[in-house]
Amino acid sequence: MSILQTTSESSAKALREEVRKEYAGAVISNDVLNLKLDKVKTLSEWARILKPGGRLYVSDNLVEKSIPPEALDDISLWTG
Repeated sequence: MSILQTTSESSAKALREEVRKEYAGAVISNDVLNLKLDKVKTLSEWARILKPGGRLYVSDNLVEKSIPPEALDDISLWTG
């Protein structure tokens, strides 16, 4: 069994070049998708590396209402 983990955009780019199509039986994402600017591209890459019948596990934040502009600019609201 092989475990791949990325923590930065540069390591993610390196993995894209290394991980072949239909490589992974599962992709596990914990609070990653909400940080990605191009969510469709990210999901497409996850789909590309998943084996047929593979599983995608996602735990992420979801906002159902518009965020006021002043809240977007207040970093204290976005950090722990």
